[in-house]
Amino acid sequence: MHQTLTNPELWTAAPVASAHVSSDRPSVLRHIVNPGVNLCLWQRPALPAVTGELSSLKASHLPDVRCWTSSASFDADVSTLLQQQGLDPFAFKNWRTDLRRLADPFFGISEGRDVALRLETTDDDGCRCFHVDRVGIRLICTYQPCTLEEV
Repeated sequence: MHQTLTNPELWTAAPVASAHVSSDRPSVLRHIVNPGVNLCLWQRPALPAVTGELSSLKASHLPDVRCWTSSASFDADVSTLLQQQGLDPFAFKNWRTDLRRLADPFFGISEGRDVALRLETTDDDGCRCFHVDRVGIRLICTYQPCTLEEV
């Protein structure tokens, strides 16, 4: 069963009975803590400014990186990860802003706990890994599909 939230009243209503919930508002993400909800989809368009910044990167330009981060250290941590890959964080201002836009609701759901941040490029189905680990909740965002030639 799939439910799309289009009425603002539903965003503050009792727990959703559907296993999947989607909306064009970031507030949909908070439903992931409701019993029975196993997927929340924030349907949002690609941002041209972010797409423009990332179009200069090939998949091989951003090897997999990860770190523990908090709401307070997130911006500095993302900048550090980019610098460690030889990238100028200021060249990716819109992407960093959007990452923060994604992180804020996730930090709220995580009740202020530190979270693992991963930036990765993949050319296979990593989905099987998402179903066998012990991660309570996960936020995934795809910014740019790549071709095998780019890896």
